[in-house]
Amino acid sequence: MRVGRVEESTILHVNVTDFMAAVEEVRDPSLRGRPFVVGWQGRSRAIVLAVSETAFQEGVRRGMWLEVARKKVRTLKVLAPCYEVYHRADARLAEVARRFSPVVEQRGGGHLYLDLTGTRRLFGPPVDCAERVRKEIIEATDLFPALGLASAKVVSKVGTRVARPSGFIAVPRGEERSFLAPLDVSLLPGVGARLLTRLHLLRVRTIGELASLSEEEADVLGPYGLVLRNRALGMDTTPLKVGSRGLAGQRGTGENTLSAGISLPEDANDVHLLLSALRSLLFDLGFTLRTRGLSARTLRLQVTYSDGIQAHGTWRFPTPVSSDGELMKAGQVLLPRVLRRRIRVRTLRCDLGGLEPETGQLDMEGMHEGKVRTLQESLDRIRNRFGREGIRLCADLVFPCTFLS
Repeated sequence: MRVGRVEESTILHVNVTDFMAAVEEVRDPSLRGRPFVVGWQGRSRAIVLAVSETAFQEGVRRGMWLEVARKKVRTLKVLAPCYEVYHRADARLAEVARRFSPVVEQRGGGHLYLDLTGTRRLFGPPVDCAERVRKEIIEATDLFPALGLASAKVVSKVGTRVARPSGFIAVPRGEERSFLAPLDVSLLPGVGARLLTRLHLLRVRTIGELASLSEEEADVLGPYGLVLRNRALGMDTTPLKVGSRGLAGQRGTGENTLSAGISLPEDANDVHLLLSALRSLLFDLGFTLRTRGLSARTLRLQVTYSDGIQAHGTWRFPTPVSSDGELMKAGQVLLPRVLRRRIRVRTLRCDLGGLEPETGQLDMEGMHEGKVRTLQESLDRIRNRFGREGIRLCADLVFPCTFLS
């Protein structure tokens, strides 16, 4: 499906609907046409992480309790998530996207934004270029993405939501508001279940009705009410963040990243337990940094809640670091900043960015610097000799760590 001609709209959103389920279908083609979900079977309070298109048509939704989904579809198949496979598929998508534009924002989970400005001479008009992007993604991954082409990120993202599971919508510059107006307000990024209830109480059911609110009326929605109102108008000047969710070991903006994640045995919201899990994660990341002779300038922490919603924060070090102590101090400060909800946490993920060769000096200060450095080197020697299991944090006995790269 296309809307009008497109000459100036250049922001392309690529969205592989229910990415994990789509990847599972590529791994096992016999799943196609069958109702299945991705989720942690056997866990208490287990939720649906991804839904096949067949299950979606039968009423199953991402974030739904797994037991509720099973009641809706008696023949529902449940697959355990395989994050390393999804990570590789994401990397392949990014590889294809970068053939068409140097400005690619990788959001993870099958989401990409490309800025097609200046690519006309190489690939033709943006609409034609978008078609070529999709064709090469299909050939390279067997995944069929939805595409949205518009002048702003928020409009292109709504476009892929309308075009799901694998259509294409192009919105000409200047027609953003008319495109958005008749659509259900739930399609607007940032409108979650709670806000949707509040909007319905205000008799706001379409994006156009949200766009018509005054600034005073938008303030009733909360601190981001005006931002949402502007999005409903198609106003979004947010630039693409090149490499903002970079994959481990890839060069996008010149900054490599090293990533690792932990899936908790049971969803938890106890800060002390989450901090123990984070320390275990950073312990392994720090060791990997030093064995590769690298140091990091940034630490990015992401948490995924039980309902599938994610939150993240970034810590920038004054100088590149590689020691466990510096990484854990940053993590200890960053974790409370990221945890803004009372919902239980399902997974933790860390990305160390701005990697560069280690200078040989651990970034530590104080009178005990030499002793601390000696201890760090001794611990690393033990792990080099006996492997990662040679020495572990106590937290590792509770929170197994899975490296994504």
